[in-house]
Amino acid sequence: MMPMKAEMIKYYSFCFFFYFVFVMWIPLVYSDWQWHSAYGVKAFHNNFVDVNGRYLSNLLEFYAVKYEPIRWFTYSSISVFLVTTIVGFVKVRHKGLYFMLAFGLMLIIPSSLFKYTYGWFEGFYNYVPATACMIYSLWYVITIFSNFSTLTKKHHIIFYSVSLSGQLFLEQVTFFNVLSILCALITYGIKFKYLSPKLTLGCILTLIGMFIMYVNTSYDRLTNAFKILQSSNDFAALALRSYQNLTITISKGVFFNNIIILTLIAIVIIILLAQSATFQNSGLWEKIIIYGGLVVFPCYSLIIYQSFNFRVYEHFIILNILNFTIILIFLITAIVAINYLEIAKSTKLTLYILDGSLIFLMASFSFYNKIEQGYFYITYVIWVIILLILLSQLEIERGWFKIAINSVVISLCCAFVSIMFYIDYKNDARIGQLKFDYHRNPLATSYKVERLPFEQFLLQATPNNKKYEKLFKQYWNIPQEIKIKFVPYHSVNRDDI
Repeated sequence: MMPMKAEMIKYYSFCFFFYFVFVMWIPLVYSDWQWHSAYGVKAFHNNFVDVNGRYLSNLLEFYAVKYEPIRWFTYSSISVFLVTTIVGFVKVRHKGLYFMLAFGLMLIIPSSLFKYTYGWFEGFYNYVPATACMIYSLWYVITIFSNFSTLTKKHHIIFYSVSLSGQLFLEQVTFFNVLSILCALITYGIKFKYLSPKLTLGCILTLIGMFIMYVNTSYDRLTNAFKILQSSNDFAALALRSYQNLTITISKGVFFNNIIILTLIAIVIIILLAQSATFQNSGLWEKIIIYGGLVVFPCYSLIIYQSFNFRVYEHFIILNILNFTIILIFLITAIVAINYLEIAKSTKLTLYILDGSLIFLMASFSFYNKIEQGYFYITYVIWVIILLILLSQLEIERGWFKIAINSVVISLCCAFVSIMFYIDYKNDARIGQLKFDYHRNPLATSYKVERLPFEQFLLQATPNNKKYEKLFKQYWNIPQEIKIKFVPYHSVNRDDI
């Protein structure tokens, strides 16, 4: 067997090569057109004043939509860094298998998340690097408590870098990072009776990054959001918003949309419980309750929720409460079941911290006036880490399993590249056809333009309002005065035009 470092370089290279080729075929969509226009140049020269404090994501977005090589390299590098950070949580000697598992799981994220991250460049540079920095900081903090000796100078330098730069991508991640590093610093001081110099420096850099973000003038309007609630109406409005977010938006974004990975987590936990002597020696009713709590959500989601399309009945209060109750039962049961697993204490601690992070993010999301779908990318990554940690407790490092995983991931890569190539081809074809139709018949009242195939992987690749239609025309050098009628894919008969 080749040395571990050489083996991992092989996997890193494959992952990087895939994303590098994949991103070549992703067209600019939605707000990418705006960043490509004079708006992006003006925002850049004004140092993103009145845009937001996401300085690094804005900077990357500005250069990415202007220069393709920068787009290809940054997109690929950030994606590989995230997968590598995820695998860092898995404590096994040979990480090649888990790298491919993590890589594959990041490919099969729900399309509702894919289009807000990998299928939209502004979303990608907002959510993916922010998540990578957050996950790395979380890994570093956990490691410094459990196994400090494994940290090297390289790890410390990366931690300091993400502590500062990681706060300049997404406000919600900045808030999480500040609280997590402060809690870690206080906990370390209480446990060891002195402050960790490395955590202290990381905390200072994190606070500096937060300060740089929030001095942006666009956050002046946030002062009203932090006012003290002074009336029962304020509390009622906050409670109602939290209830709606938790029972509808968060329930779907964190749980129902991730039914595949949550089902896998439930199955692995059940297998580990069956191997645990502690759990097998527990009472019969205790076993029934825990097994039942683990299977209730997957069964309900697959057999009832999806079969009867319950997602369209959000106005039914009782149904929303039922959905959230089943989710709560599953989540609590999974946390309790971890205590029965015969795994290392440090691994249990990591799982509890990840579960706690998940609960904290859900609680914080519940207070938002508007929850962006991209926020759930962070929670999906946490689910992936939990699944990989649990899988590492099983004996799956066998030759046939490794071959099977590699084959599946390679097949997925080929499928995704082919799909995105086809999307890009059809996108160029529809623009070319539109220009041809206009020059052939410039007096026509309107021109039909087909939507793209597989549009669920892109965020509004076809404009849905006048503002983005104008930007769409400007980007593709189409005269603004012509009227376009967007129609479903493969619905245009050229003889009808």
